Order: sequence, then C-alpha cells, then structure tokens
Amino acid sequence: MVSNAITEDTRDALNSLEPRRRPLRSYKPSAKVRETLISVENKAKAAKNTSSAAARPDSAPTLDGRSSVAQRLLAEASNARRTIEELKIVIQQQTDMIARLSTELVSVKAELVTVKTELNDVKNCVAEEQKQVTEELKQVYAQLNDISITWPLLQRPSRQAQTRRTRMLREPHRIVFQRT
Repeated sequence: MVSNAITEDTRDALNSLEPRRRPLRSYKPSAKVRETLISVENKAKAAKNTSSAAARPDSAPTLDGRSSVAQRLLAEASNARRTIEELKIVIQQQTDMIARLSTELVSVKAELVTVKTELNDVKNCVAEEQKQVTEELKQVYAQLNDISITWPLLQRPSRQAQTRRTRMLREPHRIVFQRT
C-alpha cells in the first residue's frame, strides 16, 4: 500500500499543471565541464572577433592613396592575369604537341599501308610457291607410281640368266664366262 501511495503521488506530481520547484541549492558543474565551457566560449569569442573584423569596411587609405580593399583586389587581378598567362603557355605547348603527334600519326599510317602491301605481296608469293610445290609433288608421285609398276618387271630374271644361274649352282667348280 505504501508503494502504491508513492506511485500515485509521483503520478499526480507529473500530471499537475503547477511548475516544479527548483532546489534551493544552485547547480555547480564539474571541473571538466567548466573547462569545456570556457574553451567553447573562447572559441566563440574569437570567431565573433574575426567575423566582425572581416565585416568591418576597411576604407582607410594607405600611403599611395588606395584603400587596402583596392590593393587586395588589384593583387588578385594581377594573380589572375599571371595565371591566365601561364595557362596560355600550357595551352600553346599542348597545341604544339597535338600537331607533332598528328604528323607522327600520319607517318605511322603511311608506314602501316606500306607494310600491308608488302605483306600481301609476300602472301601472294607464298601462294604461288605452294602451287608450284604441289605440282612438283604430283609429278614426283606420278613418277614413283610408274617406277613401282615397272620395278617388278625389271626384277624378273630373263630365261637366259635363269639358266646360267642354275648351271652355276650345279657345277660350282666350272665357271664359264661367256660373252653375251
């Protein structure tokens, strides 16, 4: 019951329209929080000072009668001119290089055409030689075929040679050389 009463009291306090009372004792941040707050304040103060100085018009004339803003603009303009001149030089160098490369490209294309024609000539020569070699091979095969047909006929001994051989085999002690 006691716990129910406490929860009801806290619920009533949370739901009431009356503002909550602050404690009488003031809040004192820790040392670390104080250091952080001080550094943040210093940064904000420095940023505020620089922004206000930059926003302040500097119209005080210098020795030559120009304001510092005019001098700054003049310096920026001269820097811009110098940069433009440097870029013009770079563009000219690149244009020269492009021209040189285009002439080299034309010469390489011409060399490529000559190499292609030479390659086609060599290809045609090889094709002609291949035709000649195949014709010669056909002739050689024909000659070999003729030889293979006539060779067995040449190997057969004649009647007269056959009789001589048989006689020599029968009578080895008597070798007769006859002229034929």
